[in-house]
Amino acid sequence: MAQRCATLAEFRAQFPEFDSPVLTDAQVELILECTCSMINLECWGDKASCGHLYLAAHFAATQLGEESGSLTAKTIGRISESFSSSVSVQPGNMFQSSKYGRMYWMLYQTLLKAPIAARRNLPRVPPRFPFFVI
Repeated sequence: MAQRCATLAEFRAQFPEFDSPVLTDAQVELILECTCSMINLECWGDKASCGHLYLAAHFAATQLGEESGSLTAKTIGRISESFSSSVSVQPGNMFQSSKYGRMYWMLYQTLLKAPIAARRNLPRVPPRFPFFVI
């Protein structure tokens, strides 16, 4: 995929579950526009479009209230489901409430994250001699 945000056509092709009348094109365009600003294209590189798709789908799913957490139990007789809720403020927990968010978080974990060193023009202080005391 390219180093760019995803398009409406790509979103519709990847996630047919959000087709009209669930979400109109105008609603999806708004979600795509908002979530595109959350993706740093330089950091994401070739994964930007894919990451943007899953982030947008996560927003769409949570907006519709379709996802409520990770499925922890499922019963077939008398139909029962249980979902966990992410209440703690751990990094990535906000993405655990939908399958799209979990996929986005897995993609995010593959990005190279290096510390940024900043240097100001501070005056250099000469070392004190002697370095050790005898």
